[in-house]
Amino acid sequence: MSGLPNFWKLSTIGDVCETVKGKKPKNSGERSGERTIPYINIKAFESGLAEQFAEPGEYPVCDEEDVLIVWDGARSGLIGRGVRGYIGSTLARIMCKSLSNSFLFYFLQSKYGEINSRTKGVGIPHVDPQVFYQIRVPIPPLSEQSDIVAEIEKQFTRLDAGIAALKRVQANLKRYRAAVLKAACEGKLVPTEAELHKAPKVAAASRRSSGGSQSRDGSATLSSTFETGEQLLERILAERRKNVAAASRRSGTNKRRDAASTEPAAPDTTSLPSLPEGWTWASAEQICNFITKGTTPSANKLLKQGEIPFIKVYNLTDDGRLDFTVKPTFISRAVHDAELARSKVFPKDVLMNIVGPPLGKVSIVPEDHAEWNINQAVAIFRPLGNIDCHILAYCLMNQGILQWAIARSKTTAGQHNLTLEICRNLPLPLPPLAEQSRIVAEVERRLSVLEELDAVVNANLQRATRLRQCILQKAFTGGFC
Repeated sequence: MSGLPNFWKLSTIGDVCETVKGKKPKNSGERSGERTIPYINIKAFESGLAEQFAEPGEYPVCDEEDVLIVWDGARSGLIGRGVRGYIGSTLARIMCKSLSNSFLFYFLQSKYGEINSRTKGVGIPHVDPQVFYQIRVPIPPLSEQSDIVAEIEKQFTRLDAGIAALKRVQANLKRYRAAVLKAACEGKLVPTEAELHKAPKVAAASRRSSGGSQSRDGSATLSSTFETGEQLLERILAERRKNVAAASRRSGTNKRRDAASTEPAAPDTTSLPSLPEGWTWASAEQICNFITKGTTPSANKLLKQGEIPFIKVYNLTDDGRLDFTVKPTFISRAVHDAELARSKVFPKDVLMNIVGPPLGKVSIVPEDHAEWNINQAVAIFRPLGNIDCHILAYCLMNQGILQWAIARSKTTAGQHNLTLEICRNLPLPLPPLAEQSRIVAEVERRLSVLEELDAVVNANLQRATRLRQCILQKAFTGGFC
């Protein structure tokens, strides 16, 4: 605040401003014959629209020209415009005879970080009066205040237009990503095996451009036939039956009965879209040897450091990667091997949250650790038959398949819950193995470009936030004079 322009004064919030704390009326709710005065709670403060009303009484009031501040709560210090009505109990009205409301509004906005980072209180934080009232405030002549506010709003209008454009780009990138995944799950992203086998020259060129996908004997030549998705599915099911029979022999149970009882059902394809030649529909249970959900142990068994990383929903992402940097939690090896043995997960397992909203967060377990574990809101999908885990993840992230699951989910108090039965019955498109590798390569190529563009957009959005503060800092140190 040193070196202010001529005729500016310097004071403190406590010396020039008056604070009126809000109060909740005794009787408030929906509008009625008695309740006619809008009650400005935190929701109305954010939206500018009152949804609750109160009876007339002696309560602090504000109107559209006033400056309000969030006095209590996690966002203490947040500044907003007034709404005509009674001031809510978590809010306060700030008045200053030396400053116009608009100048005061923008100045206090520039101090949000300082106020919010120095709150006081146990449990619910609130603005610390000792900090707030000691904030130094510049007081220009009233005519200059109007000019400064006009310049701030001009600069903010330009900045907001740039931010809006960046957010449109962000939304377009999100839509394009969904389109890539949709095309990948419909056989429209790369030439299919059937198309390549009908056009050998095109096939050879495509295989060379994708790195020379080899046939089963290791050669780079194109065979006259290929294993279709239906044949791949039958091979997986035959392997499953063999494994069940072997397990039955080891346990001494009736292997025929066990094989019949564990044979997964095929999906009902009557309402499903058609697939490309060589593809087939399979239920998730048909192509996975393990679909279950995790378990959450008692709180005292969850550790900040430990032997086994414990995955929660917030570690899952919408792009297939696991983000264990978010609130990393661990469990001991003993808990992992005993109490939570059934919810062990391993690298290349595919995880999906089954409690939402939002549903559809999917992540592939990375190789950072040999073993992991999950909580009860996450389901495991472990693919069989050398099916690429990325293909399985793309299918689970596909909006069409996700909507199929949501339509069958249980909803309680706005919360969607997928049962394990829904997870096991999920209809998934199954392409030939050779085609899977080409799909994965093309999806990864396109999504890597999207990630680079998204990183640029995010960097510019962060820059815009800093630029907003720079504009305010310049305004209140005389930079616009």
